[in-house]
Amino acid sequence: MKLVSQGKTYRVLSTVDLSEEWVIEATGLQGDPPESSYFFNTEPNQQFFKIEVE
Repeated sequence: MKLVSQGKTYRVLSTVDLSEEWVIEATGLQGDPPESSYFFNTEPNQQFFKIEVE
């Protein structure tokens, strides 16, 4: 997952079912140009993610 922006912090949320609640995976992630990365467990095989500016 790539995060791009300087001076901002982000949170990553995930869900396995779009009709279910989003779960916070990480907070306080820094955006460092030209791009930042966040690695996480890939189980289950299908998962949805969204990134929010904090």
